Amino acid sequence: MPAAGSNPSWAFEDFFSVDVGQQERLKLALALHLDIRFANVNTNKVFSHSVDGIAPYTTEEVDKQLTACMNQLRSGAPVASATWSTVLNGCQVRWPAPGRHVNKGYIKCWAEANISKWDVSVERRAGGLDPRLDYAAQAFEMTNISSLYAMLATVVRQFLVDGEISGTMKTAFTSVRTCSS
Repeated sequence: MPAAGSNPSWAFEDFFSVDVGQQERLKLALALHLDIRFANVNTNKVFSHSVDGIAPYTTEEVDKQLTACMNQLRSGAPVASATWSTVLNGCQVRWPAPGRHVNKGYIKCWAEANISKWDVSVERRAGGLDPRLDYAAQAFEMTNISSLYAMLATVVRQFLVDGEISGTMKTAFTSVRTCSS
């Protein structure tokens, strides 16, 4: 697992070329460093922190939504789209797949211009809950990925290069507001 400050030559753009195994190791290292829950790390900790009265992601809420959906399906009733707001951490955002084309230049420019003004109350759409996967290791597909990737890449760079994550980026990483349907 990578350690804080272990890669002083890491560049912002390197975030977009890490393979899935490297991503998982980085996510586990970040969860440990930020004292949040992800997969089998910090299982006694919270996934994230409340933002503007929106509670963090919990397995109980997901269970409640899935049970309601399954009950509707069993009864033959049409299933309405269930929408719920929650907050999750950056480990639970689906990071870019290796080889996936993203506009790295735009994302880097956006980060340089806007990351210091990160707004934790911006709500993003999240989907892709996989009921076969342990809730603690979910990776949600998100909208507004350019700004999210800018934040994630900045956090990873700060962790690997500086050995410490700034307060703004720590808050951003540990409190991504989502609306799932």
